[in-house]
Amino acid sequence: MVASSTPKCFSRTLRLMSSLAISE
Repeated sequence: MVASSTPKCFSRTLRLMSSLAISE
């Protein structure tokens, strides 16, 4: 249950972090 939802959330966070890193 949680394992299925975690990957999506993690992926979204990683994407945001990547965008911020590229922006900076």
